[in-house]
Amino acid sequence: MAITESKVETELKLRLSTKSVRALLECPSLSATRDAGAATTVKLRTIYFDSPDRTLWQAGVALRLRRVGRRWIQSIKLTSSEHAGLHRHGELETVVPGATPALDELPDTIRTLIEDHRADLAPVFETEVQRTLVPVALGDGQMIELAIDRGRIKAKGESEALCEAELEIKEGSAARVFEFALELHRSVSFVLEHRTKAARGYALADAQAPRPRMAQGLVLTPDMPANQALALAAGDGLRQMGANEAIARLGEDIEGVHQMRVGLRRLKVAFTLATNVRSDFATGGLRTELSWIGDVLGRARDLDVFIDETLEPLRAKLTPAREIDQLIDQATALRRKAYDTLRACLDSPRYTDLQLRIGAWVAALSEHATDQPAFPPLSEVAPPLLSKRRRQIRRFVRDHGWQTKSELHEFRLHAKKLRYAATFFAPLYPRKRTKTFIGHLAQLQDALGLAHDGEVARALLAELGTRPTIDAPPAQAWRQADSLIEGWHLARASHLAQQIEEAWHALDEAKRFW
Repeated sequence: MAITESKVETELKLRLSTKSVRALLECPSLSATRDAGAATTVKLRTIYFDSPDRTLWQAGVALRLRRVGRRWIQSIKLTSSEHAGLHRHGELETVVPGATPALDELPDTIRTLIEDHRADLAPVFETEVQRTLVPVALGDGQMIELAIDRGRIKAKGESEALCEAELEIKEGSAARVFEFALELHRSVSFVLEHRTKAARGYALADAQAPRPRMAQGLVLTPDMPANQALALAAGDGLRQMGANEAIARLGEDIEGVHQMRVGLRRLKVAFTLATNVRSDFATGGLRTELSWIGDVLGRARDLDVFIDETLEPLRAKLTPAREIDQLIDQATALRRKAYDTLRACLDSPRYTDLQLRIGAWVAALSEHATDQPAFPPLSEVAPPLLSKRRRQIRRFVRDHGWQTKSELHEFRLHAKKLRYAATFFAPLYPRKRTKTFIGHLAQLQDALGLAHDGEVARALLAELGTRPTIDAPPAQAWRQADSLIEGWHLARASHLAQQIEEAWHALDEAKRFW
């Protein structure tokens, strides 16, 4: 026995309904680009193995045995990394005698990893699918393989349906894959799939709910071309949004929506920096579409914060708290409606189209042609952009201050822009130089954020007052609750005003790190 193939796969994963499979196979864009080779269909049974404590999965490795016809193929897959919607993973394959892992055929690093678990290595889950393979030629040497999988994932007596397609790049650019997916999307309904089969199988076997996914640290260097750095940042922002979709859909953990918003803001920062560096990489209508989904996420987030950080703490302090209980019930009803709207948006063709267009933009930025004007290195980009952001916030404070609601809002936006730019470029400088400046900036933004939350709470409370329901508190009781909340926010406002003042002066006097 020997390793028959070692490869790195790059693919775009699409989640389909069973109804959409036929539409995809009959799609005009696919018919016009099919290679001379005919489509083939095979049945695949795949068994995933691991130890009871999931040694392999926790190390980022999936060990599987797949039956293809009469042969069994053992595969080692390194956990997929997603960037800008594309999944990349390394894979080693070995032909083996049967449905039992041939541990001696594993690479040394993997064999060492599971040496203490040889006796308890066992099946965790399996997939049974019918796979249809379609070779696609896009011209100019661009080759894609379309794989459509229909079947089920099975684990511990439970199962869930599987219906997805993969566009794997065989030859050519990532940008062209996104463009082709956009062509298909005009005729076929699908959404992007951000989970691998392995991730879904482990979640099913271990009854795991989706967990929030944070931003990944970017490795930037002073000599890195700006387009490569911005593509990394935008791609990870898109990954962060997609990785938190599942938890946001459930609506049970407010961190899902919060992390989607963080990813969205990181995308906006990359867009802004890219257009500052090179106007020919303007983002066009992408900003408008990001604002659309941002507004939907913002509504859900505002209600999350209002309930969890205003109403719930008040209820804990008051005895009895009947009026607050009724307000929480009303606000919870609004939150359910906001999450229903969010789920509909995430399932909409508009949102899928946005993700594909951003993916194409990121790929084009990353694959910037060598015959076009080069992007400057980050060492040349960072100082003028950071200085510009600092001048803008200083000028605003000098000319306007932050006494009114609108001024406070604008002040907060300037602080956010400076912080995002400073955080993005921070890896280029020694941490000792960045820590103090970014620390003062974080303190200012936190205080401004709390002040903003207070204004949002007042607005939501006023909205609740105009939405009488059967269970709503009587007018007198509602006014009492309104007074309690207003008084609480006024008490906080006085303290926050001092915090904002102190944080601003500390930041204004801080030595720049660039």
